[in-house]
Amino acid sequence: MRTEVVTFFCAALVCGALVPVITRFARRRGLFDHISSTRKFHSARIPRLGGLAIVVGFYAPSLALILYPPGPGGTFYSEGPRAFAFLFGGLAIAALGLFDDIFGAGAVEKFLVQIAVALYL
Repeated sequence: MRTEVVTFFCAALVCGALVPVITRFARRRGLFDHISSTRKFHSARIPRLGGLAIVVGFYAPSLALILYPPGPGGTFYSEGPRAFAFLFGGLAIAALGLFDDIFGAGAVEKFLVQIAVALYL
């Protein structure tokens, strides 16, 4: 039980620390979500790249647990190919989201990348 609590608070701390930093970075660079379709319902300009903080917040405690072989890290090492596929698949989808936030990607391109990652897994 203690490992789960520490992992949760590590993720929350990392996310909480990164969100303001990434928000300031996005504002300085002018990386805002464009209100260009009827699907968007927010009234103010929203900075992009917020998902980056969530991804780092997820991977920081996950990688820390990998370095702890007696506990959860042991599972990672015993199931190496599956664990690597899990980590790689998540990073590939996160990279897709980052690419979409910065350059924009259409629905077809995003769907094809998601299918490719799913097939890899």
